[in-house]
Amino acid sequence: MVSVVSADLGNGIAFYAVVGVGAAMLTLAAFAVAAALGAPGDVTGLLAAAAALSLLHSAATGRAAPPCSRSAAPVTPKKP
Repeated sequence: MVSVVSADLGNGIAFYAVVGVGAAMLTLAAFAVAAALGAPGDVTGLLAAAAALSLLHSAATGRAAPPCSRSAAPVTPKKP
């Protein structure tokens, strides 16, 4: 639990959210462009799978992150 708390506190929270949502949106856009341009089926199939997994990952993270951050008590790192 210590690693979760120390890794997720601070200004990085906004950065991780922007990167996660941006990656999902970029994957969806790539799929949409490939489908609209009539790319071969294997290309659109792989992009569809990537887009679906990206959305599932974002949904799982969005569901897991709030309870995890609420349940963790602040930890002060020990000095060696």
